[in-house]
Amino acid sequence: MGFKVIKPSTTRLDSNYLENKVRVGFPTINNIQSLLMYIGKDVAKQYGLQKGDRVILLVDEEREIWQVKKDPEGYKLGLVNTNLKLQITWKTAIPKNLGKSMQFVSTDIGDGNLQLDVSKPAVPS
Repeated sequence: MGFKVIKPSTTRLDSNYLENKVRVGFPTINNIQSLLMYIGKDVAKQYGLQKGDRVILLVDEEREIWQVKKDPEGYKLGLVNTNLKLQITWKTAIPKNLGKSMQFVSTDIGDGNLQLDVSKPAVPS
């Protein structure tokens, strides 16, 4: 009888994986629903976001469009490898198309802010 291989079924996040992409998910961490967002280094650079910046989320629940906007009273961005990370508790409804797993989302510019269309997850290139 041979050995059975058990290994993770997901791709690990490496430093070049997100360059021009954004991933969003809603994991449960310590029994608390959270929002976890990874912003690729090229996207962050394009919108002038850096480690330590404080941001707020502007959420249009009807169209499922979000904007990430700099604000001195907002949440602090962290750094994982070369990508920015935003992790906050999430107390509102989770967008239907995202679910709890990490998904790539479409990015655009809206009112000078990083705009995310969470209604249609993007296909990674």
